[in-house]
Amino acid sequence: MSDIDDFDSNFEYNIEDDSWIKEFEKKEELYNDFYADDIFFTKLHFIYVDRENAIEKIAEENFLMSTKNQVERHELIQILKRITLMDGNKYSLLSILKCNIQITQDNVKNFLSSNNISDYYDDFVKPIKNIDTIYFEKSINMFQDLTDLVFILYKEASTYSQNTTKRVYISKLNKKQRNKTKKNGIII
Repeated sequence: MSDIDDFDSNFEYNIEDDSWIKEFEKKEELYNDFYADDIFFTKLHFIYVDRENAIEKIAEENFLMSTKNQVERHELIQILKRITLMDGNKYSLLSILKCNIQITQDNVKNFLSSNNISDYYDDFVKPIKNIDTIYFEKSINMFQDLTDLVFILYKEASTYSQNTTKRVYISKLNKKQRNKTKKNGIII
């Protein structure tokens, strides 16, 4: 008799006993927050800056992505059209920053115990240089609330205050008017 036959005869298992599976799943639930997962929503932050570089207003809203892990180009354009006019003032886009915390489950302890979070700034905050689809990397569930897009908008100069051009009317002058010149407001 072989070892395998001997093993089969000594091993009794019960198909209906799945308690070990339930126990494993229960233990696994404790670690669900440490697994990277797709991102389905983000927060949008709008910072409005006036002509003197002072912050006028900060606004915030939630955004549900139509495609997981990305804000599509057409959605980004709709957002920009909507936010560039506020309280009757026109603003132009100065910058977009993407915040996406991507830490593996192995590095969570080091990150949380770090005294200098600014060491991670370059890894997590990236400027967006083109108005195109913005992609997010999968993130650990406990950090998904920190997935953000920050729009910095700069107040445009009023068109009325800059317009110093005066209207010029051209008319046909007769011979007498062409020979006259104006000096210090007096016609000579």
